[in-house]
Amino acid sequence: MSRPLMKHDTREKIIRASVKLFAEKGYKATTIREIAKLAQVNVALINYHFENKQNLYSQVVQDNWHWLDARMKEIALGCGADSNLFATRMFELLKSNSHQAMNSFKILLNEDIQIPTPLASGPPGGQYLLQIIRDEVGEKITEDACQWAMQAIFAQVVHLGIMTSSVIARNNASTHFSSQNLKLHISLLVKAILSYIKSAPSGRLL
Repeated sequence: MSRPLMKHDTREKIIRASVKLFAEKGYKATTIREIAKLAQVNVALINYHFENKQNLYSQVVQDNWHWLDARMKEIALGCGADSNLFATRMFELLKSNSHQAMNSFKILLNEDIQIPTPLASGPPGGQYLLQIIRDEVGEKITEDACQWAMQAIFAQVVHLGIMTSSVIARNNASTHFSSQNLKLHISLLVKAILSYIKSAPSGRLL
C-alpha cells in the first residue's frame, strides 16, 4: 500500500512545482532541472512519471482545465435558467481561489505549446454557462448568438475575478474593486448582453 502512495505523492509534488514555474516563466523558459529542484526530486523521477517536458506540460494543462471545469459544474447546479446567478457564483469562485485560478489561466493561455485537442473546444465550464443561456433566452435565439453571449460573459467574469487579487486592487482603497460593486457590474453586463441577443432581429448579432 505504501509504494503507490509514495508514487502518487511524488507525482503531485512534480505537478505542483510545474504549475508554479509554468505559470511564472512559461513553457519554453522552464527547465526540467528547475522543476526537479523545486519539487525536491531528481530529474530521473520526472522522466519516469512523464517521459519529457511536453508530456508534463500537457498533464498540467489537463489538470488545471479539469479543476476549473469541475468547479464550474458545481456552481451551475441550482442555477436553473439564471445566467446572472451563474456569473455571480463564478465570480465568487474565482475571487476565493484567485491565486490558483490565475495560475490556471496563465498556463491555459500559454502560446508556447499547443493545448491538447480535447480541451481546445472552449473555456473550462463554458458549456454549463452556454446551456443556461440557451434555457434563459429560448430556442428562437441562434446558436451563434448564444455562443457569443457565453464568451462575452465568461471573459468579463474571469477578468474581474482575477483582477480582485491584483496589486492594483489590493492597493486601491476605493469601492471600485469591492465585491458588491463588481457583482453589480456583472449583473448589469449579463442583463445587457442577454437583452441585446434577444432584441436582435431573428436572434442574429449582425
